[in-house]
Amino acid sequence: MANKRQSDTISQQRKARKEFLELKKMQNGDATPPPKPSEVEVLPQTPKEKWQNFWYHFKWHTIVSIGMVIFLAITISQCMSRTKWDMKIVYFTYSPILDQQLEPVADYFESKSKDLNGDGEVNISVINCSLSTNKTDAQFDQAKLTKLQAIIAGEPEAILFITDKDSIEFFSSDTFKNFFKNEPQPLSDDFYKACKYSALPKELQISSREISGTLLENDKKSQKVYNECQKLLEKIKD
Repeated sequence: MANKRQSDTISQQRKARKEFLELKKMQNGDATPPPKPSEVEVLPQTPKEKWQNFWYHFKWHTIVSIGMVIFLAITISQCMSRTKWDMKIVYFTYSPILDQQLEPVADYFESKSKDLNGDGEVNISVINCSLSTNKTDAQFDQAKLTKLQAIIAGEPEAILFITDKDSIEFFSSDTFKNFFKNEPQPLSDDFYKACKYSALPKELQISSREISGTLLENDKKSQKVYNECQKLLEKIKD
């Protein structure tokens, strides 16, 4: 028993001496001191601790990444579900009409036309640019005129224009010189029968834009739509 206590004492002395020597080395710069307890990295062990550690370090990276994935998913979905128009017809009159009232107009022309973009469907958009001509709605009318001008400048599929006897005069200025191929063609009784529930104004007429001598002349899409529009006008004559 006495020998065991003596052995323990010797071990403790050796340990104390070793620690003393290590301390002297560190004081003299001959050894690197161990890290402070506060500097020792405590690695997460449980799934919850690991998640909390990840979220602490990568929270904003994760939020931005998720946002980008959602944005791309929505954008791709919208592009895939977006209607591919075979042609667009501009409805420009001096009497206002609701977009819903123009749906039968689109149906009528779709029944007379053919698939131009090869997607197996005939889809025609009738763009509402009708004005109110009410002085109190000047801002509304200006917005519609701006829309009309934007379509003329940047829509190669917009070849046909539906007008009334007053709105056609808008194109009589030098700005639109030779804008239309021929004189306006009155829309037939067959057209009004097909659209009888739309409350359309009487004496509507349709015109084809002239693309010869314009930037649209060399646009393949515009040329294709233009050719189909000439055939369409022949079909709907009285």
